[in-house]
Amino acid sequence: MTGAPRPDGAAAGAAITSVLLVANPAARRGARAYPAALAAFAAA
Repeated sequence: MTGAPRPDGAAAGAAITSVLLVANPAARRGARAYPAALAAFAAA
């Protein structure tokens, strides 16, 4: 936790999430897990 946000990491995470949501219809059922994982990834 450096305390500094990573715009590139957040953008990459958002892009990956979008790809997963589009590529995997089943991912929509687990969409609730993505925001939490993305937040944790961005905070790391």
